[in-house]
Amino acid sequence: MSTGIAADPRWTVAAAENAVRADSQDSQHSERRAGGHARHTIGGLLDDAVMLLLVIWLFPVAILLIGMPVVLLVRVLLEIAQRM
Repeated sequence: MSTGIAADPRWTVAAAENAVRADSQDSQHSERRAGGHARHTIGGLLDDAVMLLLVIWLFPVAILLIGMPVVLLVRVLLEIAQRM
């Protein structure tokens, strides 16, 4: 003997009130996110700048770490070839 929730007028009013509240909460949330968006952009730019500086610094270090053993090996081979 129960009626459906949609047929009960109490639930339709409650659903309408919750829809209004949800809309206002969404708009407040988007306003908060818009204010934090500028900070996120600045933080992202700083993060990108730090990564760029790190890559710029690590590129010569990688060349040295890879190049030094190669240069030393070539020098040793040249010394051996001269003594023969």
